Amino acid sequence: MSNVIRVRKNVFPKIYIGLVMALLYMPVLVVMVYSFNQSEHSAAWTGVTLDWYREMSRDRRLIDALRKSVEVAAITCAISGVFGTAAALAVSRYGAKARRTVSFLMYIPIIVPEIILGVALLMFFSVTPLRYGVTTMVLSHSTFCIPYVFIMVSIRLRGMDASLVEAARDLGARPFKAFRSVTLPLIMPAILSGVLISAAMSLDDVVISSLVSGPESMTLPIRIFSMLRIGVSPRVNALSTIMIFVLFTLAGLLQFFTREKRNRRFKDEVGMNA
Repeated sequence: MSNVIRVRKNVFPKIYIGLVMALLYMPVLVVMVYSFNQSEHSAAWTGVTLDWYREMSRDRRLIDALRKSVEVAAITCAISGVFGTAAALAVSRYGAKARRTVSFLMYIPIIVPEIILGVALLMFFSVTPLRYGVTTMVLSHSTFCIPYVFIMVSIRLRGMDASLVEAARDLGARPFKAFRSVTLPLIMPAILSGVLISAAMSLDDVVISSLVSGPESMTLPIRIFSMLRIGVSPRVNALSTIMIFVLFTLAGLLQFFTREKRNRRFKDEVGMNA
């Protein structure tokens, strides 16, 4: 009886995880498979072809929209990484009450529905001399991306041993030197995590981007959304497959180098203690 219970305890978590993984990645797999379908309609499978990849590479509007999305996401990530990290470092020096207040204010852009935040940004930019385009989109995306970096870095700072920085200062390191040598390497994984989340949110945004974008700054999500009126072309599936492959490759490389750095640090510590 105990063996049966033990087997159930071992099998059920695996089944549950398998179902969750299937639910998450099955739509992605369907998009990748149908990017090789000869038929222009996803209702029927008529054979394997690479024509949609060739047509996608010749679709200048789709490529320009992708380029604009990457441009906006890159600038947004840079702004979010700097300001989110700086805000987390500044708040970590506050008292508990002030820290809770600022943290609550940082959560608001994430909690507020996108349509409300988009309308608020639209009304704000309407009374400014800024033209609707890349600048307004970058500022809008930074509004809801900075909190992600702030949250990730704040969590890391709360779990960091403050005595490490104090030890560096006691050994003669100036504040900036202590930050660069001790604090920054420790919070860098949190910064990268927040920046990656910001990139995903920026590349994925439709509602806010459609409200604050100009006629010459159409991003990829807006372009795809506009194509839904006549049906999504398999060219979009081909482009999505390439983007998925690139993102998975970057995530794998980041995981590999992070693990290698962790193993190298562990070996150095073992060598010092030996």
